[in-house]
Amino acid sequence: MKTLDLFLCYQWYDMIDQGEKPEEYREDTAYWTKRLCKYGKVKRGFGKQNICFADCNCKLNKCYNHVPTDIEAIRFHRGYTQTTMTFELKQIRYDYGKVKWGAPKDRKVFCLMLGRRIGMFEQIEFKKGRIYP
Repeated sequence: MKTLDLFLCYQWYDMIDQGEKPEEYREDTAYWTKRLCKYGKVKRGFGKQNICFADCNCKLNKCYNHVPTDIEAIRFHRGYTQTTMTFELKQIRYDYGKVKWGAPKDRKVFCLMLGRRIGMFEQIEFKKGRIYP
């Protein structure tokens, strides 16, 4: 299972922990595109637009499709402490996020849509390929 580790400030971590925030946002930069897209190849084109080298060869700022990824889960860290929680990753959209949840209001971002929370026992079994409800 490929797990993405993200470090959050206390405010966003606590909102996700309480179930108020069902998605997390990341900027549209070459760094995040390389980490989130399963093809992992991004070129900075003329006008500083990210251009994906996937089969569709789409420009991400005009793409309304879901970002192809091989990440199955996200582990959130509360700051740089050992307090963590893990969620399944439903999908990644390239869209405008909600400002009250930390997204910028004037540009599109990667929206990481969270699934169910994975407990400690489930994390161990999930790594072995067995998924329990």
